[in-house]
Amino acid sequence: MKSQIEALAEHKYKIIDTYIDWKKNKLIDGKVLIIPRTCIEQVLKSEIIRNYQFFGITEFYKGSYKKMVDEKKIFDTYKGVFTIQTCIDILDRANLIKDKEIMNLIKRIQLLGNDYGHRTTICTTKEVEIIDENLFTILNWFFTNSNEPDWLEKYVNPKIRGMYLDIAENIADELKPLLFESNVNKKLDIIPFDTSIGNFNILILSFRNTEVFEKISPLGENLIDGLNEKNERENLGLQLKYIPDILSKDAEDIGKKMNADMVIWGNDSKPYGYKSHFICFHYLYLSSDVISEEPFVRGKTEKFEIDRLFNIAEGNLQLEIDDIIYWFRGYMLYLNKEYNNALNIFNKIDNKKYLNENLYFYIAVCYYYLIFFDKSKKYFEKAIKSKPNFVEAHYNYAFLLTEKFNDIKKAKKHFLHAIEINPDLVEAHYNYAVLLHLKFDNKEAAKVHYKKVLEISPDFDKAHLNYAFLLHLKFDNKEAAKVHYEKVLEISPNDWFARYWYARLLMASSNINENENVKEHFKKVLEINPDYSDAHYWYAYLLFLDNSNTNKNESAKHFKRALEINPMNSDAHYWYANLLLVNSNENESAKHFKRALEINPNNSDAHYGYAHLLMASSNINDNVRAKVHFKKAVKINPNNFHIHYWFARLLMASSNINDNERAKVHFKRALEINPNNSDANLWYTRLLMASSNTNKKKSWKEYFQKACKLLDEQRKNAI
Repeated sequence: MKSQIEALAEHKYKIIDTYIDWKKNKLIDGKVLIIPRTCIEQVLKSEIIRNYQFFGITEFYKGSYKKMVDEKKIFDTYKGVFTIQTCIDILDRANLIKDKEIMNLIKRIQLLGNDYGHRTTICTTKEVEIIDENLFTILNWFFTNSNEPDWLEKYVNPKIRGMYLDIAENIADELKPLLFESNVNKKLDIIPFDTSIGNFNILILSFRNTEVFEKISPLGENLIDGLNEKNERENLGLQLKYIPDILSKDAEDIGKKMNADMVIWGNDSKPYGYKSHFICFHYLYLSSDVISEEPFVRGKTEKFEIDRLFNIAEGNLQLEIDDIIYWFRGYMLYLNKEYNNALNIFNKIDNKKYLNENLYFYIAVCYYYLIFFDKSKKYFEKAIKSKPNFVEAHYNYAFLLTEKFNDIKKAKKHFLHAIEINPDLVEAHYNYAVLLHLKFDNKEAAKVHYKKVLEISPDFDKAHLNYAFLLHLKFDNKEAAKVHYEKVLEISPNDWFARYWYARLLMASSNINENENVKEHFKKVLEINPDYSDAHYWYAYLLFLDNSNTNKNESAKHFKRALEINPMNSDAHYWYANLLLVNSNENESAKHFKRALEINPNNSDAHYGYAHLLMASSNINDNVRAKVHFKKAVKINPNNFHIHYWFARLLMASSNINDNERAKVHFKRALEINPNNSDANLWYTRLLMASSNTNKKKSWKEYFQKACKLLDEQRKNAI
């Protein structure tokens, strides 16, 4: 069974073998074959040389090649074996090449070969076959590096390139069908990567010598060994596969077919006379797009020198390729939100080429989600310093400053910078609008940026929602807010928070008929989020207002649930106390009134409700306590008609003359707030009539007449 190295070698010579086979059917009448020494083994193995009278070997040395020549009994068949210079001299003297232009071309090739040797190409003239190193370099480019135009410019001298490019192109077109079938369509014996494991899948392809006829590089095999060792040592989570006979032009297609996240291939050259290898890695990242334009998603390293190939297998992998793998493995973990693992990989990178703004940005985001906000702040700053116009870094940094450091002035500066760099960046406008809205309370400026967001992205549901909040709660523009709440629910019907606030807006409508619609929205909110306390509270409140026994039972259920979830809701305690009071459960009602006041001593409604409960008691001490709570309620909310009216009623019932005078004050204030309340007019009349002050007679008559008039209007309306 052939070793991988032997298999690689066979593949490496495929171009030469195919050319020779092809030439058997395309022999010309020439009598001379000139070959480079690097091709001699392939040529001697074939029968093609028997068609020529003379052949020469460039840089011919007696030794191993002479032995091969002797074994083939070349001297018995041919006139001789010469170096190229000797061959040219013989041809010239023998006048075998009559066309002087051809002879000059041969001499020029020989001279160029001296200056730019160790390239392998084929050139044909009409009477002389020259297998020359330069044309094979161009052919090799056609077959293996056509996706890298700069390769031809880098490795082939312009004079040679101009001379042979057309010839090589014509030969390549004819050789392609013979040389290989498309690697993409070729059936691969290697099983594709298992993507369910979640590892980072690296596919390694052939490493091709730029000196095509040197022995084939074992670098791919050594690279696998080195990476396996690194993977075990550093627990990188890599899966590795090696396909030695795939051309680099098919890297992307084969990589995708194999489910690879990354493909690596390269060039390994060992020029004649050098002990070192010169290696260049190529790489292609296939997993996904990166956050901004990366120069190394598809690229190559600089050419570097290594003394021995097995250094790779020992783990001394070139720094750049290490860092490329660290980078993309870390990035994949980052995309999978494995921030701790991603951070561990990112921190292994120490090549300055990759310590750039993008790496700093990813590290900053990792630290943010790992709740290391100071470190996150530091790396956002490094990203911005590295690239002052890095827009994503600016607005994410601004968000961090707002949410975690409350540095809103600095955050504002970075939001504005992001918008200046990219005026259509939706995220920057949106987060800046939220900052202006919630932190600076600058409703006009916030409105401008919300509108800009919706102009760029009309279906941005969060922008619609926050803009609706602004219009609803800051501008009190309920109609405009309603439009945006409805747009959110059109885009995201299960957005329970938007539905909750939409119900609150509808509930504030003066149209009592909206209540059924509002209740349906609160029910929908509770279907989506059954643990939202405020929705339970407001739904219970609406059911309580319906005043039916069925609804009261349902109302009690939701008040209880609201208080289970949030026992600190003072208003929920207050309204549940009212429900209990209506159901004649005074003791439980009193507990919830008191709990409401413990949570919020400034809850005027709770003071009023509790005072009302105490007022109904026959216990004189309860009446005294009722006065205390009415007094507090009046102080907190001096413009509430009901508090003044019932406080006056309580004071009026007192035998204390001072209380009666205080009652007059509160009746009078109640009627200033609501002069058309018939009950207040009647009770104030009674209080004035009971007064010993005869000067009040005219006054009570006015209030009595007003009360009668109001009662008469009420009767007429009832009819």
